[in-house]
Amino acid sequence: MFKYLNILFLLVLLSSCASGYVEPVGIFYSEVTLNKEIKPPASIGSRYGEACATSIMGVYASGDASIRTAAASGGIRMIMAVDYKKTSIMWIGYQKICTIVYGE
Repeated sequence: MFKYLNILFLLVLLSSCASGYVEPVGIFYSEVTLNKEIKPPASIGSRYGEACATSIMGVYASGDASIRTAAASGGIRMIMAVDYKKTSIMWIGYQKICTIVYGE
């Protein structure tokens, strides 16, 4: 029994290393914020806007998490940085992803 658990643990460990950059995922709950731009500007601006979309059980999804909608919600005309915030409960049960735009 322990032999199989060790092999399973080793396979999971090696598969995550071989896949490159992947956002952190929690099986029961996760809430992470990720940066879209590789080179952040010196200033990210004094305003921010947010737009979100949700999914329930992979059956129902709604919302507009586009950069355009996030910028409009914050009254931003010049985008300086973009982040993404993802919240997940019970892996695929509930997911919410938000686009956060910073600028002037």
